[in-house]
Amino acid sequence: MNRQPKVSVIIPFHNRLEWTHEAVKSVLDQTFQDFEIILIDDGSTQDYVQKYKATDSRIRYFRQKNKGPSSARNIGINEASGDYIAFLDSDDLFLEDKLKTQIDWMDQNNAAITHTSYWQVSSDLKPIQIIHSGTFSGNVYPRIILKCPIATPTVIARRDVIKKFAFIESIKIAEDNILWAQIAKENEIQGIDIPLTKVRLHGKNAAFDKSAQLEGLTNRLEILVKGDKDLSPVSRRQITSHLYLDLASALVSAKKYRLFLRHLSLAVIAWPFNFQIYKRLLIFSIPRAVRNVFKTMTRSIRAEK
Repeated sequence: MNRQPKVSVIIPFHNRLEWTHEAVKSVLDQTFQDFEIILIDDGSTQDYVQKYKATDSRIRYFRQKNKGPSSARNIGINEASGDYIAFLDSDDLFLEDKLKTQIDWMDQNNAAITHTSYWQVSSDLKPIQIIHSGTFSGNVYPRIILKCPIATPTVIARRDVIKKFAFIESIKIAEDNILWAQIAKENEIQGIDIPLTKVRLHGKNAAFDKSAQLEGLTNRLEILVKGDKDLSPVSRRQITSHLYLDLASALVSAKKYRLFLRHLSLAVIAWPFNFQIYKRLLIFSIPRAVRNVFKTMTRSIRAEK
């Protein structure tokens, strides 16, 4: 009988085999070696089982019809045997001390779930910037509903905590943010402000897709606000107002002006004391050329300082 590993690293993938190889290698190269890798092939066009079976005995390979990353991660969670569960997307990489640093932290602090800061890198792994998301820490509910900076490949959680919940398979955008918010409702989320993961930026990132942003905001509103009976009436109205305002801003970017006005009205109705509404209204009313001049002047002043 095989000994239970300390960590189960779940990697879902759909094609992108070269990047998946790099992701797997970044785990195999860890300074901390007490892990298993659970690879979930989400309906790739070829069956890669023989490739991964021959690589390392700690790699466990599962294949399903293409159902999306939420379904793939849930399979990984159900199959995991480690005390802790870590997540890694197939286009991202762990830095070599990722598991050791984070697991040591969790053991020492009796943490239920942690996440870290991370590097944003280009598709060919050139560094862009460090995102200090690890400063987001503590009892973050319900503010996590409004803003969740947690990147999924930075998360490690105790298996018993993760198994109590699941990724919602019926939605494709913001399913990870929703899960972290649900966990945060019952657990303190501990952030570690050390970049331990490389997150690739490329054309398929949801951050660059306006329709994906709209879908994600809508999912958070429907599931985390309208679907949560425990929010206080004031918190519900305030959060609803801010999410409608964010939706309105995204609709402006998508040039959907009628929907923008509708969502702006809904933001006012939900919480008329949300002064961000009136600030953004003022910004929207200023011609783009004037805004661009103002931005240029602001950058120039900052540079002089």
